Amino acid sequence: MPLAIKSAEPMASVAERVMAMETLKAVAHPWLCDAMGHMNVQHYTAIFDDASAHFFGAIGAGVKPPLTELGWADVHHEVEFKDEVTSGDLLTVRSHVVKVGRASLTFRHVMTGRNEGVHAII
Repeated sequence: MPLAIKSAEPMASVAERVMAMETLKAVAHPWLCDAMGHMNVQHYTAIFDDASAHFFGAIGAGVKPPLTELGWADVHHEVEFKDEVTSGDLLTVRSHVVKVGRASLTFRHVMTGRNEGVHAII
């Protein structure tokens, strides 16, 4: 997910501090699932969005206003669905920096299940 970010801190030092980290744990509750018992696509997005908030906090960007020294904009999202998430699945999202640009940061979230099988990547 490319991210435009402005910061007083050099982007290289941000990437060095955040190589890969667990950014969220979640449960696929029954009310998040469709009639076939699979988690609905809208909830993948919500889980990845929450993971982004934790990721930003870990790199010192935060998500709580006021944001006086930095800002960001989601530029591109591409989700690769690997395996169905079903009701009751325990989920973990791990996030890492993919690329640091002059004024951008590209990072990836990987959602895994109880057996470390990959469910989705954004």
